[in-house]
Amino acid sequence: MPGASEPFPPYTRKRNPPGTAGIPRPRRTEITTDRAEGIRVLIADDQAKVRSALRLLLELQSGLSVVGEAANAGELQAMVEAIHPDLILLDWELPGAPAAELLSILRSCHPRLWIIALSGRPEARKAALAAGADAFVSKGDPPERLLAVVLGEATGHGRQAAHDSPL
Repeated sequence: MPGASEPFPPYTRKRNPPGTAGIPRPRRTEITTDRAEGIRVLIADDQAKVRSALRLLLELQSGLSVVGEAANAGELQAMVEAIHPDLILLDWELPGAPAAELLSILRSCHPRLWIIALSGRPEARKAALAAGADAFVSKGDPPERLLAVVLGEATGHGRQAAHDSPL
């Protein structure tokens, strides 16, 4: 792993050409990375305790690296531009912008970014998936469920697992 002062290689993303915002983005079959820290995860939740618990859970897994935390939509957008994560855990009730609008903005700039929506309201599942989230996990689900979906996204199986859940 590079030293603290050494930057990671540039992480480039192709932007959608103007006027193509309504065209569905291609889905990747898996997250791929050649960086030593593995899958780069950004946690976006307004509750510090939730962010801390998610960080602890994820950092215990090999192949996952939490690269940042955001407490609102503005912080999230800035951090996505600065650190280019592979995966975002997005609180569906994140303050600063309606979640569906925020998801659309993120998708238009970063079409290959994986986004897992989280909510304490299981009924938000349908709206999150309809808005384009790759998966949905209720905050009331056991931690193993979140890990299964996150690790499934990394191998290309998370979308199916997220849709198969009865919640």
